[in-house]
Amino acid sequence: MRRFYTMRWAFWCLLVGWGGIQKSHSSKTVPSKTYAFLVGVDVYKNAWKALDYAVDDMEELRDSLRKDGRIDQDNIVFLMNHSATRENVLQSFDTLCRRLQPTDLLLFAFAGHALMDEHAGYLVLHDTALQNLRASSLRKSDLVCSRVKKRVLFLDTFRSKKKRRVPLWRDGVHASLFAETNQVVLAPSLSEQERGKPIGASFRPFIFHITKGLRGEADMNRDGVVSLLELWGHITAQIKEATGLSAEEQRLATLAGEWSEWFPLTYPKTLLLLGRIPSHPQRSKTNWLAVKSIPSGASVYVNDKFFGKTPFFQKISHGKQNIILQKEGFHAWKKTIFTSSNVENIRLVQLKKMGEPSPQENPTNTAENERPEVGRGRPAGFRKPLNAWPSVSIRWIPPGTFRMGSPTHEEGRYKNEGPPREIRITHGFWMWETEVTQSQFIALMGYNPSFFKRCGLKCPVERVTWHNAAMFANRVSLLEKRETCFRCKNNRCRLKSPFLGSGVYSRCKGWRLPTESEWEYAARAGQTTSRYAENWNSIAWCKENSQNKTSPVGAKRPNPWGLHDMLGNVWEWTLDAWIPYRERTLSVDPLYVSGSKYVSRGGAWSHSKRAARFATRARGSGHGYGWFLGFRLVRSAP
Repeated sequence: MRRFYTMRWAFWCLLVGWGGIQKSHSSKTVPSKTYAFLVGVDVYKNAWKALDYAVDDMEELRDSLRKDGRIDQDNIVFLMNHSATRENVLQSFDTLCRRLQPTDLLLFAFAGHALMDEHAGYLVLHDTALQNLRASSLRKSDLVCSRVKKRVLFLDTFRSKKKRRVPLWRDGVHASLFAETNQVVLAPSLSEQERGKPIGASFRPFIFHITKGLRGEADMNRDGVVSLLELWGHITAQIKEATGLSAEEQRLATLAGEWSEWFPLTYPKTLLLLGRIPSHPQRSKTNWLAVKSIPSGASVYVNDKFFGKTPFFQKISHGKQNIILQKEGFHAWKKTIFTSSNVENIRLVQLKKMGEPSPQENPTNTAENERPEVGRGRPAGFRKPLNAWPSVSIRWIPPGTFRMGSPTHEEGRYKNEGPPREIRITHGFWMWETEVTQSQFIALMGYNPSFFKRCGLKCPVERVTWHNAAMFANRVSLLEKRETCFRCKNNRCRLKSPFLGSGVYSRCKGWRLPTESEWEYAARAGQTTSRYAENWNSIAWCKENSQNKTSPVGAKRPNPWGLHDMLGNVWEWTLDAWIPYRERTLSVDPLYVSGSKYVSRGGAWSHSKRAARFATRARGSGHGYGWFLGFRLVRSAP
């Protein structure tokens, strides 16, 4: 008997020692520990109706995380109902945060009611008071844990169904309201939050499949590890199957946030002992590609090889990838992307029905024939598709001279719009025909910050900061293999030094934001009036006709150079820092870069028609955002 135990002990030492040797010689990057903070609230002290499955869902998730030693029991904090008060949650979260190391991974999960306003989301706790919502709920700022660099939030929030309506807040919560760099959020869409659990079902699809996915069902490549993108792909497919919903983007799981590297969420403890955690993708020649289409079921071809149907999720080699989506009754969608080995690529595609204009087609504009030939042999407003993104149309803006600002007698004039000055633009440039849309932003950035998601993918993206817009511009430049104009680090961007200043910014041949002068020059398109049409309702979405929301781009009449929504819909960021108009003394290719606030132009759905004029100016912090702030891009001619 002693001999048996001696052999058993020796075998265990050999197994553990071999695993340690494997780990010490490998180039694998894994969190040293994984921690979980779980909050479930069924019973509320104040104005919210009780739920009947939030706590059960969290208990199931806790048991799933403990299975196979994926997370140690001591590393899981679980608060429910009466223990989930604001004071107790904040104290427990702070205590857990103090235990974490920079290489650890923190999983935060919440199930319960939620609300949001323009700027933030609010998770409703047991003692949250309706009359003091901001101070008694759980917000993004309450979940800051700077000690750890990897944080994943699972927000299974419900439409609040309050006993009385509160006009200042909106039911549910967008995942983007809790997302930031190195903090990724998975949440059901607002439509799914409103829907609740399926009729006749005993579970909520979102948290149910989170639980099963973390337990191992989301391990699509069968390496024993559940990664972030694997879990998102699993939830997307499973919710659709469980609920019978269509594959519209707003009906599926929402992934928001920014992350720069692959990392595992959960894995059995035995893998760690055996040293079998997969290598970091930076060490390999493969990376992940996820493609969703509206509608789903489109055939996916990568470099002319059939890979499957959407929703599609698989490893692919890095480098140039020619992607084609085909579905009967719809135009084929084609895209060339350049993948690197440390990026998880996400694409959302809106397929066009036969009979509608194809994304590759460019319908003619009858007004183009009336435009005179100006500069470089192209007519002003000449239209063409973006080479690497055929569904994006751009317009040619020739060099020229115009009078910037508004005269004192202009109706609706603000004091900061003058005195008018003659400005000379010495270079021609290309400008996007419309404001950047939600689908375009999702395609390159992988998330949708917009408040008005229900407006649709063709509506302008909003709630973007100046720095977000600069990062998007850099990605478009890389897509076209052009130089980037901005240097970005830690979510802060600035124009690169060689292009920093008046007269030299146009040397950058990549995509960027327009200067304030370029914007007004393009918007006027040779006009000297306050707008390019007397009937403001035909050209702009304003407070008077917007129904308090954004609208799809391109629905209103364009200006004489074919640019849509230059007035109204959303304010558009420009490259210039804000300075008083009287201090704008430069007259040739002016650019002002000194200051912490940036200029936005054009008016928006939230402002009156008075703001929808060529000369109207607004300002905001580079880190500020609102549901009325968007942008469009320009590129100096080669």
